[in-house]
Amino acid sequence: MATIQDVGGPAPGLFQANQDAMEAFVAWCNSVGGVNGRALRLLTLDSAFFDYRLRVEEACEQALALVGSMAVLDDAGVEPAIACGIPEVPATSTSVAHARAANVFDAYPNPADQYQVGQARYYVEHHPDAVRRAALFYSDHPLTHTQALKHVAAYEQVGFEFVHVAPVGVIETSWGPHVEELREKDVGYVFVSSEFTNMARLQKELQAQGVTVEVMDANSEKYTSGYLEQAGSAAEGTYLYVSTWPFEEAGAQPEMARFLDWYGRTNPGSTPTALGALGWSAGLLFATVVDSLGSEVTREGLLAALGEVHEWTGGGIHGPSDPAGRRLGPCFVELQVRGGEFVRVHPDEGFDCSPGNVAEVEVP
Repeated sequence: MATIQDVGGPAPGLFQANQDAMEAFVAWCNSVGGVNGRALRLLTLDSAFFDYRLRVEEACEQALALVGSMAVLDDAGVEPAIACGIPEVPATSTSVAHARAANVFDAYPNPADQYQVGQARYYVEHHPDAVRRAALFYSDHPLTHTQALKHVAAYEQVGFEFVHVAPVGVIETSWGPHVEELREKDVGYVFVSSEFTNMARLQKELQAQGVTVEVMDANSEKYTSGYLEQAGSAAEGTYLYVSTWPFEEAGAQPEMARFLDWYGRTNPGSTPTALGALGWSAGLLFATVVDSLGSEVTREGLLAALGEVHEWTGGGIHGPSDPAGRRLGPCFVELQVRGGEFVRVHPDEGFDCSPGNVAEVEVP
């Protein structure tokens, strides 16, 4: 099998942890006998942000399937992947076209017409004034712009009012004017749709200017020690939602504990991420379905079998998802940075899987 991640390119190491997670999964799987007695071999490919199509074409020639992939411009590979019939089991899709492709079965689907709002409902309940003075910044790129529009539309459905939505540089170096804008509009809530260094820089500028925002909201891409290190004390109080079981509670979830154990064994010094954990889930889904096929494993058979999987949790790494139905799971855990660490704040245990946690949105 092959896996593709943005490792090189303009954002070096962006999804390195996803590649590392796949190496960890293959090492563990082979240590317990592989799949039906056959060892897995992993072909790692670097899409370097702009080369996803080329890497898919390589995988078409050399691998049974693409597993655990994670790339910003994954839509570039849809056409060649469908043409060669290669099954894809990514950690999650980033683009609308990829999420909808007939050969793609995300371990944790990211459908274009749905959005997670469980955390938004939490903020409405606990910070009712702040959510009526909301702001959002997004990297100036079509993909993050689309995600930003979905975020605004979904959050408005549960009571948010946005007073400021603006693009910033992919690596924004001048946050001063943006912070002044937040001060003038008395913003109470901020979300940054960008990689974690941008959010860390914004928070440091807020701290330097003495501007306090009641709710700083982050997604699972910021769930990494790298974010905490870059933001330092400016990260204190930041909320963060994850769809995976928290790393800090791995002792209560065997599959997450296994992921972290093997990740550490195969990639000493590398920091695991929530997206990497979804990659491990993708590896499990692939191996489980291949195992069900017995000795006759073909791309056609794998695609057909994946099309029958409507409930998947990655062994408990995340809440129930529907890979075949391409439906977003409602489950999440809300964390907050306290004392320089990620701490659970909601729910008291397990996942919040309330039905109202998923909003239907129109694709921009």
